Amino acid sequence: MGFGFVIAKFQIFLHVLAHEPLSSNSLVGGVIMIVMGIATLLYGFYEYLQEEKQLNANKFEVRLTPMWVYTTLLTVLAVALVISLYISEYP
Repeated sequence: MGFGFVIAKFQIFLHVLAHEPLSSNSLVGGVIMIVMGIATLLYGFYEYLQEEKQLNANKFEVRLTPMWVYTTLLTVLAVALVISLYISEYP
């Protein structure tokens, strides 16, 4: 989430230094990374609450499927973001 914020702000800084109009490619990429970070935070909190419930009930079960699905989804989204930013910068 912080890395997305840094990317978006650095892109603004570079355009201000170069006196160029601001393109939205890197800003969109930074915002998408921020949203992915918030989604990861919310998913982690949800998983924490589920595991805390299981521990309090003495019925803890390891669930790897949701973690793998979420990790795979985030990886695919990150790769798609990189490819789309690359294509938009170098047509």
